[in-house]
Amino acid sequence: DRSMALYCGLFVGLCPILSFHARDSTNYALDPMTGVLLLGSLAAVTTARKGAGLLLAFALILGSANDYYFFLSVAVVALISPLLLLGSPDRRSSLRALIVGWGLYLVALASPSLQFIQQLQGVHSDELFARHADPAAGPVALTWHHLSLQLKAFGLAYLEGYEAVPHTSDLGSSLGLLLVVGFVALGLFSRCPLQRNAALLVGGTTLLLIGGSIVFQQQTGRAFPVFARNYLTLLPGLAVLWIGGLRGRPAQHWGKPAILALLLLNASYIDWWGAA
Repeated sequence: DRSMALYCGLFVGLCPILSFHARDSTNYALDPMTGVLLLGSLAAVTTARKGAGLLLAFALILGSANDYYFFLSVAVVALISPLLLLGSPDRRSSLRALIVGWGLYLVALASPSLQFIQQLQGVHSDELFARHADPAAGPVALTWHHLSLQLKAFGLAYLEGYEAVPHTSDLGSSLGLLLVVGFVALGLFSRCPLQRNAALLVGGTTLLLIGGSIVFQQQTGRAFPVFARNYLTLLPGLAVLWIGGLRGRPAQHWGKPAILALLLLNASYIDWWGAA
């Protein structure tokens, strides 16, 4: 509805990370738009809207051409594509849209992918990793402790602007974990298809990004370059989860004040948690 769109638009527009990267001509400034297009295309497929396949292809192609981290979201969309058919009022039209969208995407991606693979053949893996990934500070294990620390930092990253340093205070860490795990869980059980798709997209991409970075560090001894700016594609999905969760039935009495507080916190973030 319009109020949902207004709240989400305000949240994305006031986000400190986007404000920072919108000042220069980097690809990160375009990431939120690719996230909006991806969510919109998934909703169009689910509801069997006309032109859903073309919209899906456009979202996938633009996002992949803009940021290589977007391929994590592409992998998640590929995994959840069969689920989009379950809630469709016209499964045949939705299936046709998926075939058109993925078909056009694979055709458009074929030539650049072959060229990229050919270029990689002349580069040694150690040289490639040394240029893009710094040596790791120490060994890391794929444990819930480390994963929870990354999730906490991920949740607060949207309120920190350019900073990407994990918080150590209990208050900040707990809030970060709640913002990610709690609202993704609410979205998965929501009756709203948009929130369910956002939960699958945000949850799946986050796990791939964090889990992949841990495995990468274990195999190469180098830290995978993960910063707050790499999450910008997921910003619209998080806005849908947070705003939709606060407008749901469990929060109907205090949802609007909570949304206002979230917007104000987002727009005027200070390191309250480090001082707590």
